[in-house]
Amino acid sequence: MPITNILQPISIPPASTSNNGLMTSADKKKLDGLVTTTITNAGDPVTLMLANNIVYNLTATALTSLTLSGIATGFEYASVTFTSGSTATVFAMPSTGWYCIGAACSSGTFTPEASMRYNLAICQEADRVAIYVMEAQ
Repeated sequence: MPITNILQPISIPPASTSNNGLMTSADKKKLDGLVTTTITNAGDPVTLMLANNIVYNLTATALTSLTLSGIATGFEYASVTFTSGSTATVFAMPSTGWYCIGAACSSGTFTPEASMRYNLAICQEADRVAIYVMEAQ
């Protein structure tokens, strides 16, 4: 099943004209929350409390365990990339209000396979937190 309409278009406010088109601190405040931050983590195991608009790049060559413990206030979207080693990564998430769909998913549950690289797109929906799972060897 193809995944569509995960990302919503955003409108970036124009820079101030009073500063010769350069961004001012007031302009930066308008952009807060629109700029994506990347966090690289080489640890293993990893537990994450997801914050809004963050790309979590987990660089352990064979992640043994990944726990998504919850979401921060104001959460809308984040992504997580990781590699499962020759022994599959153990994955955990909250037991209610969360749902996984995509590769290596069944009945709302994600079970990573061994020796796979995964990208998780996590979105706050009206009634749940959805995790869209994509894989690549």
